Amino acid sequence: MTPSRIQIQRLGFSSPTKESTVLDFRPGLNILHGASNTGKSFMAHALDFMLGGGAELKDISERVGYDRVTLDIIASSGSNIHLERGIDGGNFLFKQDSDKSINLSAKHDPKHEDNLSRYLLSLLGLKQAEILHSKNEGKKRSLSFRDLVDHLIVHEETIIKDSSPALSGQHMGVTPEKSVFKLLVTGIDDSAFVVIKKPKNDTLSLELIDQLIAEYKADMEGEVESSDAIKEQLEKLAASIEKQNQAVDSIQEDLQDSLRIRNDLSEKRENILFRIDEIAGLLERFGLLERHYTNDVKRLEAIKESGILLTFLDYKDCPLCGAIPDSQNHAQSCDGDIKSIIDAATAEILKILQLKKELGKTVSELKTEQDLLKQSLEKHDKELDNIQQIITRKQAPKLIDNQNRFSDLVKKQYQVTKSKDICEKIAALEEKKQQYKNQRKNTPQSSTETGTLSKMVLGDFSRKIEELLVAWGFPNADRVYFDEQKFDIVISDKPRGSHGKGLRAITHAAFSIGLLEYCITKGLPHPGFVLLDSPLLAYKEKEPDPGDENIAQTDLKDKFYRYLDSMDKSIQIIIVENIRPPSDLKNANIIYFTGNTSIKRCGLFPV
Repeated sequence: MTPSRIQIQRLGFSSPTKESTVLDFRPGLNILHGASNTGKSFMAHALDFMLGGGAELKDISERVGYDRVTLDIIASSGSNIHLERGIDGGNFLFKQDSDKSINLSAKHDPKHEDNLSRYLLSLLGLKQAEILHSKNEGKKRSLSFRDLVDHLIVHEETIIKDSSPALSGQHMGVTPEKSVFKLLVTGIDDSAFVVIKKPKNDTLSLELIDQLIAEYKADMEGEVESSDAIKEQLEKLAASIEKQNQAVDSIQEDLQDSLRIRNDLSEKRENILFRIDEIAGLLERFGLLERHYTNDVKRLEAIKESGILLTFLDYKDCPLCGAIPDSQNHAQSCDGDIKSIIDAATAEILKILQLKKELGKTVSELKTEQDLLKQSLEKHDKELDNIQQIITRKQAPKLIDNQNRFSDLVKKQYQVTKSKDICEKIAALEEKKQQYKNQRKNTPQSSTETGTLSKMVLGDFSRKIEELLVAWGFPNADRVYFDEQKFDIVISDKPRGSHGKGLRAITHAAFSIGLLEYCITKGLPHPGFVLLDSPLLAYKEKEPDPGDENIAQTDLKDKFYRYLDSMDKSIQIIIVENIRPPSDLKNANIIYFTGNTSIKRCGLFPV
């Protein structure tokens, strides 16, 4: 029977006051790329959060105002699942298809069904699976869906680590993590393991506890303080942080007030400059009009004087109508009556002189206004310069200084909190150590005879990874095998963890995708999707180098994407990267966060 799979359809954030935001994913290859600080890695952590991880989401400024995260999943059976969770953590609101919504706990509990882990495991056919919890004590526990998540979501800080992709690096987690890997590559859990009673080596346990205590004390970077002293220090730091935060807020308010004043002054200054330019244009046009008036007056006066001279001439042919003296009738007016022309010219001169007088008054008023505006401009320039000096020389440096103090206090608080956690762990280990010493020496202890992974299975799995690396153009990938001691792959006789972080990232990607493909091909249990954060980022700015890290001169990135683009749609891959994928991908769902507020989809959250 083919195991069920699940794929991610949509991740969303909703708010009672802000615009909701969603990311849609499709079967097959999904690529989320774009500028830094646009929410790409936050999206990966949000998906992890919606699969039961973490008490609350990372607190970033862009998520302020959003109160709920939603996740839509589709199962290979066709069921549609909708999950909602408060952004500060807590339980889930769960809805399947058209059924009524119910509440599911975020914490795994094998004894009850009302938790997300049990529901997802039941979809995958792993509800009854058990894994080995402690090899020395022979303890087993039920499988949690969170045991699978490290194989599904590989964060940016994890993908470059030098330890095995199947292991978290935590000493206490080695046994269950190896059991989970064995379950995935074989389909067999640890429910059949037999516990064999053996005397327990108390000395070894005590030595291990002493070693852990010594390591924790070394991490303290100084003397181990008492819990009361640390508590008092944390209280003082909390008070200082609150006080410093108030100081930063006060300075920010003063700075905002100054910025508003500067903006108002700048706006007024622009208005004054506009009016001065406007007046200059009017004065220029009025000067031209005044010259026209002057010319018109001169012309009319010439007409008037000519008319007066004509009235004193002897009797001759009329210069206006051409009549000879004998035919002239001085008792009547001809068409060119000189007196009426003189009167008209005189009236027009008076009219123009009145207009010229009014024009002069207007010009005088405009010049007066112009002078006043220039004085006001000078005053505004001084005020603007003063407020700019206050901003740049006093308020801005003061704000930066106080913000730095606030950051220093927060860092100190983190260090003290870390010391508090270490002190608590040391105290717990000391208590455990005392318990071992108080146990009866003849108390029978237990250990577990565990089976080992088949070399045939490990060989098949290694060949799948080798197939991927060769297809991607990884250098010297012709010989890949699984090192059972390190629980990691070896590539051409070189352990995966001994490579630089760039190669560790791409080989970690090969491990995770290879495991997914291996399980799908063999019909083994695997949720059916993988998210990888920054598998190629380390290559983005590499300089040419003759060493084996010189991936920048290869076409590995293009081959990597084209291989994933050609995979079957039953497999869902989500890649998070800064760099742009090849433009010729045919099937990929590409989501681009521009980082530019003027371009569509600036980032995960609307601006």
